[in-house]
Amino acid sequence: EETLAYPAAALFAERARAVRPGLVPDAAAVAAICAALDGLPLALEAAAAHCAVLTPAALLVQLERPLDLLGWPSRDPTDLAGRLAGTLAAVSPADGERLRAIAVLEGGATLEELALLLQEAPGTLLPALERLCAAGLLRCTEAEGQSLFALPRLVRVLVRADAPGGALSAAEAGALLRLLLGRLPACMAELRRGSAQARATLLRRAPDVRAALAAAREVPRLQDPALRLCRALLGWWLTTGQQAEAQEWLEAFGAPDRLPLAWAAVSWSRGEAQA
Repeated sequence: EETLAYPAAALFAERARAVRPGLVPDAAAVAAICAALDGLPLALEAAAAHCAVLTPAALLVQLERPLDLLGWPSRDPTDLAGRLAGTLAAVSPADGERLRAIAVLEGGATLEELALLLQEAPGTLLPALERLCAAGLLRCTEAEGQSLFALPRLVRVLVRADAPGGALSAAEAGALLRLLLGRLPACMAELRRGSAQARATLLRRAPDVRAALAAAREVPRLQDPALRLCRALLGWWLTTGQQAEAQEWLEAFGAPDRLPLAWAAVSWSRGEAQA
């Protein structure tokens, strides 16, 4: 009941009951739906309309493909899909490229991280980020004591709609590796000095590390930078119980022959963990 008191959840519940009187929505499912749709009122109203035939829990499963559920593509400027299409079409080509690049990231990123990803000076990039935030295509939140920029989930799904299976292209993986190599080795040094912010950054970027390494497996020219990233993160993996992941990635990029000491450290650590 507490969850349903929040404005986004209350709006969803109200619209769901309008099409299915007497519905007692599951609070956890409603909260997850609101998060999946970024609390956008039009998105919540469009999704709630499906409660005529779906429970909120069943609806949540369908939101794995949110654009299908919300009627994408659409040219109707009054519905959510049409509004998103119109907003995206109105941005400049340069800002559109920035959106596509930022969409590879799983989580929020600082201004400095985005500058590394996009290869732009922070002072040049900031006005573009402000334009995208003003258009509702980018969000800025405060976390970890800093400002983090991220695409709303629906915008990210839409911008990456043409990516086959959501996989990164070679160019996207290369840009992501550039960001990770430019940021995470410094985080490791800060972590050794006890930095909580460095730990938060490593946790936040973990899905991007996995995505970049998975893509690099298929691209010969990216395997050297991928191995450098693995070596930089070795201490993090070993001290956080991620020995299996460390071994998987190091083996994928030839560490047994190319980084024998690192490989031996992982093998020994895994043996200790399994003992």
